[in-house]
Amino acid sequence: MKWNIIIFMLILLSGQVSCSYISDAVEGAINKRAGFSIQGRYEASQVVITWSENESDSAFAGFEIYRTTSPDNEYASYALVASRWRDENNNGTIGTWQNLNSGTCSSFSYTPAGLSGKYYFRIGIIYWDEDNITDRTAENGYYPAYSITDPDAWDTEGNYNSNTDIDSISGYVEVTIP
Repeated sequence: MKWNIIIFMLILLSGQVSCSYISDAVEGAINKRAGFSIQGRYEASQVVITWSENESDSAFAGFEIYRTTSPDNEYASYALVASRWRDENNNGTIGTWQNLNSGTCSSFSYTPAGLSGKYYFRIGIIYWDEDNITDRTAENGYYPAYSITDPDAWDTEGNYNSNTDIDSISGYVEVTIP
């Protein structure tokens, strides 16, 4: 009986001191929602999010950054902070969001407009619906579609919004914005 109590106490203690990597791994094993861990901080008026997940699959479409105030609520709404096309400030021409289409991208930073308090960020890994680039055709819902004469014509914001899905998502990281 004494050993059962000691083992039980060790289990409880280990649960209290576990880091986000452990909880993300457990959550990922249970429900495939948290596939990797991220880090975040507020520095010099910017939120900085970093991760070590890399993507080399030809179906990779980009990373997306999400924000919420309710991290433990599965049904809480998340704001899309940035995708490979723009950030939440609608900066369509400048910003580190432009790197989110690269599978080797490992950080994102932005200046939050009008926010203060605790926020929780996650990163989604986005994949095209069609794995093979030559299958990104009008018949499969891509317009403009892939063509031999213009192989990148299909790579548009409209196709991105219509023909992609979240492949995996990170655990969340808390960032306090003063």
